[in-house]
Amino acid sequence: MDFSAGTPCGALVACTNVTATIKGTLVVGCTTGLSFTDNTGAYNAATNTTGYGGPNTPALAAITGTQFQLYDSTGSTLIGTFNSSYIPEATGTIGVTLTPANFGLTVFAPGTTYVLTYGVIWTGPTTSVCLINSFTYPCCGTPIPSNLMVNFSTTEQIGNGAIAFADTTGAYDAVTNPGGYGAPNAAYGDITSTLITVTLEDGTVINFGTFKPTSPTSNSFTITAAMLGYSSGIIPDQIIQVTYTVYTGATCAIGYNNKYQLLYGVAANCRNNNTKGLLNGTMCCNDNGCDQTDFMIKMWYELDWIILQSTGNIGCIQGKIQAYNKKYCNSCCLTCG
Repeated sequence: MDFSAGTPCGALVACTNVTATIKGTLVVGCTTGLSFTDNTGAYNAATNTTGYGGPNTPALAAITGTQFQLYDSTGSTLIGTFNSSYIPEATGTIGVTLTPANFGLTVFAPGTTYVLTYGVIWTGPTTSVCLINSFTYPCCGTPIPSNLMVNFSTTEQIGNGAIAFADTTGAYDAVTNPGGYGAPNAAYGDITSTLITVTLEDGTVINFGTFKPTSPTSNSFTITAAMLGYSSGIIPDQIIQVTYTVYTGATCAIGYNNKYQLLYGVAANCRNNNTKGLLNGTMCCNDNGCDQTDFMIKMWYELDWIILQSTGNIGCIQGKIQAYNKKYCNSCCLTCG
């Protein structure tokens, strides 16, 4: 972010006796922390008439050090002062890294907004505080305290070609939904991004970051078979894991949920088609000695049992839906036993 000239906080000395136009850039990063660069550069009659030196004050040679001061978000409470040996140079491209320890802190608090000022110390000595700006230190995906109880649902769509994802957290209500969106919790408008992660049964991980709920009714996202990497247009039956993280400003996680879900659309279509076949006399299981009705009863009860078990300890049915399809669906009446 570019620093701007402004009124310094508190009782700091203003940018007095300085005629150069002081410019600076602050970069706030997850791994780099704070990095400040004085971009003013040296005076040049053709290319940089507002730089240090020449007709402008101070000259680069007169600058003996620099000063950074960190304030709270209001700009009224001083956290710490760092008198630095960093000196701006002619090209305006070399910067300095600022650490929490420079201001008497252990860490910059994730999600917290600070005000930073920058000044030059030059012959006199005069400390001229010429730049001021606020920044919010990023969470970089880490959570911050939140009372949100984020929830979601995933539903297979008819035809097994997509999964409907919905944020079901809902709006805040002190009695019926204290974990919902809205004051005193984060509101829908506070959400800057979300991350939906789907882990397929073979271990493939797919991330989706374009969805953002805006209200209890504008809260859905469709995940197609193609988005999961299936060119056939069909999502195979399996157990998937879905995680959902909601972020507010500076990539701070304020809500998280994780669920496993059984996908059984292929098996359900197979069972339904065989049921239709039984009723209209076109069921392919017509071997001698095969009781078609008994076959269908087994199809219905076995799939219902797998679905019921998935609502409890889903790990107990690992591989069961694939075995079901192999037994009943992958071959016409493979077995009636």
